[in-house]
Amino acid sequence: MPAAVNAEEAWNLVIEVGGDEAAQTLLYVMARCLSNENPLEKVRIHVNDSLSFRGLRRHKSGDFRPEQKRGEARRFRLLSDIWVTARDVVEVPSGRGKRNKQINVTSRLIEVAVESEEDVGTQRHGAPIRLPAIVSADAVDIPYAVRAGIGEWAKPYIETPDSVKQMLHKIVQYDVNVDAQRFAMRFSLAVMFRRVGDSVTVGDLLESARLPSPERHADRFKENVEDAFELLRRDGLIGGWRYDGAAEELPRTRWVDKWLDWTVVFTPTPAALVR
Repeated sequence: MPAAVNAEEAWNLVIEVGGDEAAQTLLYVMARCLSNENPLEKVRIHVNDSLSFRGLRRHKSGDFRPEQKRGEARRFRLLSDIWVTARDVVEVPSGRGKRNKQINVTSRLIEVAVESEEDVGTQRHGAPIRLPAIVSADAVDIPYAVRAGIGEWAKPYIETPDSVKQMLHKIVQYDVNVDAQRFAMRFSLAVMFRRVGDSVTVGDLLESARLPSPERHADRFKENVEDAFELLRRDGLIGGWRYDGAAEELPRTRWVDKWLDWTVVFTPTPAALVR
């Protein structure tokens, strides 16, 4: 079995190996599962569903391009190849009674079953069954649908308030090709998975969101960061934000390091991801 990571580091790994698009796919699976009556059961997801949910533009034929579908298939497969270890509590015998014991539970980030249209019953007897594209990464096949579920690591999120589930639906629709929206998605993940608290320096927030500090066009970068905060506020993920203890103005040049030391304070709301 591949090496496992904890839930907080899983997001870092997803972004590292699959980019923001893989993070969006995972958020979509979580949103669908957490909205289900039984969140640990698999839900049926057509590749078109997850692509359209992200607001991607369809081809003029009304369908998505084969390469878009194959890309989404690769992301499902990538996510299912990541293992996550989480803490859980079980009851064990103790004398005449029972006691709670903390244990590690390791499961796939998402569990995936694959649907395909080929009728294996019509194949020649003894011939190998052709694997569907989501499994085989076939360069020709066009993926159809999956049945996806979140692993045991996600049990703490099953009790998530409905308002947070609605926020997941908003986050997953951010356009990762627009810097402010991409930053907002990264920041929301850092807050939701408690890699940062209600108060954090700009530098620590960027590090938690896996966003390198700017080497060029720093003014535009800072503007995108602040636009991302405003987007999170407008969408109800945070109640508000402000710089704390940053009364002095930034110098005209060589100001980035000073800005990175500024503290950002996020104000939670009932609908915020910070609980």
